[in-house]
Formats: sequence, structure tokens, C-alpha cells
Amino acid sequence: MKRIGLTLVAALCLTATTFAAGNQPTTAKWEGNINVSKLSKYLNLDAKQHEEVANICEYFTQQMAVPTLPRTTRSN
Repeated sequence: MKRIGLTLVAALCLTATTFAAGNQPTTAKWEGNINVSKLSKYLNLDAKQHEEVANICEYFTQQMAVPTLPRTTRSN
């Protein structure tokens, strides 16, 4: 009886893992577009804060456009 229970639990875990892995957006890429006006209105930001949020969004958009090199690990 114990084996049947453990087998069912293992099968359930395997099924859940497979289902969760199939729902991951592995090929989708987030563009990073944020509507600064809507965000500022939602957060009740003043003009200076709105401008700062716009600057931050622009900075991160520029940074995401720059390709990154993979990190290498050094072993001594």
C-alpha cells in the first residue's frame, strides 16, 4: 500500500512539473514598454517624479537594447 501511495505521489509531481514547464513563456521576449503616463496617474506622481520615472524607463530601454556577453567562470 505504501508503494502505491508513493508511486501516485511521484506521478502527480511529474505531471505537475511537466504541466508547469509547458506553460513557461521560454520564447517570448518582454519588450519593456511601460506607459509612464498611466503609471504616474496610478501612483499619483507629481511632475518631477513623472519626469524621473520617464528617465528611468528610457535608461532601461536603452540598456536592454545593448547585447550582453555571457559571463565566464574562472577556476584556479
